[in-house]
Amino acid sequence: MSRKRHTGEAKSTTSVAKRANRDEQVPTVPNSPTPYDPLDLRTLAENMVKVVLEQPVIPLGSVKSLGGSGIYVIYYTGDFSAYQPIAVENRSQKWGRPIYVGEATRKGGRKGGVLAEGPSGRAIFDRLGNHADSIRSAENLSIEDFWCRYLVLKDFFIPLCESLLIDRYEPIWNKVIDGFGNTQIMRRIPPDLRWSPGSRRAPFLTLVA
Repeated sequence: MSRKRHTGEAKSTTSVAKRANRDEQVPTVPNSPTPYDPLDLRTLAENMVKVVLEQPVIPLGSVKSLGGSGIYVIYYTGDFSAYQPIAVENRSQKWGRPIYVGEATRKGGRKGGVLAEGPSGRAIFDRLGNHADSIRSAENLSIEDFWCRYLVLKDFFIPLCESLLIDRYEPIWNKVIDGFGNTQIMRRIPPDLRWSPGSRRAPFLTLVA
C-alpha cells in the first residue's frame, strides 16, 4: 500500500511538473498590429509616389504643352563622368535613380491657399521648360540625355509627394544644388552665364562665364 501511495505521489508530482513546463512554453500573444489607416500621411504619400513612378518617361527636351500643377522627376542617362553612378541606374529604361525631383504649383501656391479652387495654368510644363533651357545652355551636358515623368496633382498633396520622393532617392540636384528648381533664382542669373558641372558653389554644378 505504502509503495503504491509513493508511486502515485511521484506520478502526480511528475504531472504537475509537466503542466508547469507546458505553461512556461506557451508563447506570448504579440501586440496587435497597427490598424491600416488609408488617410495616414505616409500612406497617402506612398500611394502618390507609386502613381508618379507608373507614369511614362519622356525626353525632357520634347515635353508637349500641358496644363496643371504637380510633381515631376528628371533622369540622366548621359556620359558625363561625375554623373555615371546616376546614369547607369537609368539606362536601358531602368529609371532607378532620379537626378532631380521637383514640384510645380499654380501661381501663388507657395504663399498658401492650397485649398482654394483656381486655375493651375501650365505650372508643370513651364517648370520643365525652364529646366530644359538651363540644361541646353550648359557647356558639357546634352538635353538628349535628360528624361522626365510627371503627375498632375492637387496643390495640397504636392509637398507630401515631393518630400517622400526626395527622401527615398536623395537626388543630387536636390541635395547639393540649393535653389536649382527655384525659377526666381534662375531669373536672377545673368544671361551670359552658363550652368556647368564642377564647382565652388556646389560639388557638381557651378556658374561660369
